Amino acid sequence: MIQYGDITKLSGYELEPVNLIVGGSPCQDLSVAGKRAGLDGARSGLFLEMIRIIREMREKTNGVYPRFTLWENVPGAFSSNGGTDFSVVLGEFARLIEPNAPDVPVPQTGWSKAGVLLVGDGQIAWRTHDAQYWGVPQRRRRIALVADLRGQSAAEILFERKGMSGDFEPGETQRKDSAESTGTGIQGNAIDRADNARCNGKGWTEDMSFTLNTIDRPAVYDPSVHHGCKEFEDVSEIIRSRYGTGGNNQPLVVATMQGFGDYVESTNNCVRRLTPMECERLQGYPDGWTDIQGASDSARYKAIGNSIALPFWEFLAHRFVEMGEVKTIGSLFDGIGGFPLCFKRAGAETKWTSEIEPFCEKVVKYHMDRGNL
Repeated sequence: MIQYGDITKLSGYELEPVNLIVGGSPCQDLSVAGKRAGLDGARSGLFLEMIRIIREMREKTNGVYPRFTLWENVPGAFSSNGGTDFSVVLGEFARLIEPNAPDVPVPQTGWSKAGVLLVGDGQIAWRTHDAQYWGVPQRRRRIALVADLRGQSAAEILFERKGMSGDFEPGETQRKDSAESTGTGIQGNAIDRADNARCNGKGWTEDMSFTLNTIDRPAVYDPSVHHGCKEFEDVSEIIRSRYGTGGNNQPLVVATMQGFGDYVESTNNCVRRLTPMECERLQGYPDGWTDIQGASDSARYKAIGNSIALPFWEFLAHRFVEMGEVKTIGSLFDGIGGFPLCFKRAGAETKWTSEIEPFCEKVVKYHMDRGNL
């Protein structure tokens, strides 16, 4: 796997052709929590660089590569700029299939959370999913958009059939998988012990505390969002990139300390922050994925918060490999290697990645050198 930097410096004419190009273009300007500048924003506008690279590769290979594209983003894309941003997204993918495809109008009732668009001989499909229904105890809703540029298998890959032909599963059906069965680095009590400080009911000691325990149903708070505290019971609020930056930007936990035997001197509750390892687990990563030499907690929080929650995307990676016969991928806006990790587990090879954040580049390089990606 080759690791590249700035996407604006890449050329689809020069990159190695791949079956699938995947990109979770920056969403800060599309998010409800952001400034809502939409695709005109400095970072979310990088989506058009993704389109440029795909178009260039298709021109180089006479439309053979890539066969598929996968785009990930926040549901705010549906409503950003009155829905016109998602209209632009669909239009740009449509014109990769048919250069003269018209703009896609915004429906009068707004964009649905799942849909299919036929474009010539190609197909575009999208759905919204929530990570809490895919094996991790975190509320995290994301759009997955699949474009089949040379066929009509996008919907077949993206949606699960209920049984009858043509009857596809909508966007947010709850999965029965538990966190301990996802196979994505979460084992046993989704979140176990971590080295930190110990709460003995009276204060902190330089010993050990315990991370979230699913049996005791701890309360998770996010004061940076709610300007106070809001209880989330057994499902965490979304992991955010601004965690660890000071002020109120700390994810807090009120954990019941019962049931840990000799490790606990009191059954009182204690308040502490989520550790970076817990945030990794809430995203479905293996323990210590971002714990590389010289890593600060702030850098780890930011990188984890900007990444993907793996279980759904690993499911989709298997669908691409099994149903779309995808063997090679290229990953744009790669972050800490979430998509390459999912596709490696599914049996596909990542030929190249692109990421500009120095810490994320180091994380990916670390795991490349160890054969984890």
